[in-house]
Amino acid sequence: MKTRIISALVGLIILGVAIAFYDTIIFNLFITALAVIGIYEGHHAASLTKKHWRVTLYSMLFAVLILLIPHGRSYIMPAVYALVVLVFAYILEHHKVFTIREGAYALLMGVGLPVVFGLILQFRDQFGNEQGILYLAFLLGSAWWSDIGGYFTGMLCGKHKLCPEISPKKTVEGLIGGLVFAILGNIGIMALINWLAAQGIGYLINPPRCWHCLVLWGIFRSPLSSVHTVLKTMVT
Repeated sequence: MKTRIISALVGLIILGVAIAFYDTIIFNLFITALAVIGIYEGHHAASLTKKHWRVTLYSMLFAVLILLIPHGRSYIMPAVYALVVLVFAYILEHHKVFTIREGAYALLMGVGLPVVFGLILQFRDQFGNEQGILYLAFLLGSAWWSDIGGYFTGMLCGKHKLCPEISPKKTVEGLIGGLVFAILGNIGIMALINWLAAQGIGYLINPPRCWHCLVLWGIFRSPLSSVHTVLKTMVT
């Protein structure tokens, strides 16, 4: 529950900063800082930041490139290729103390986090300020709905352990409940926003109607909470 409260507070802070500085470089700096901190925490949990700080530095530079440098996301594929080459070169150089398993984990954190945070900037650039903030809220909402649904479903009817040796509290029922809640929660909010717009209530003149996006975001975002918990347990 503590983790869920912290994630909700972080999400609210992101929304607050987005509303205040959404179309400024300050928001880009904020998102880049979150990605860099996430990479550091992920690498630190696996004890990579002290002995293998170069890998962490490579990952952070990748995040800065695609999130902060103008048009940096246009070069994401060459940047990913360069990061993979650098990490594998480091594996060859330090193969006795840095295994390919650690390299794969470092790449997962180093590429995955900046790409996910890059979606937030993509919403702004593609949909504009007003609808971009709304889609950001749906992305964060998917995590909140999933956490709420997974927690209560698992608590009320969780019987089948998802991975008992790694995370004994995670259940299959909780995973399914989180997925269903994430999808239905987003669809419900979308329906409410469209109804309010039809009544002339709210600030959106042309509210988004991308229903399949909400389903896809729910399917994409919901399992990440369980994956994050399992990975954190495995590396700590």
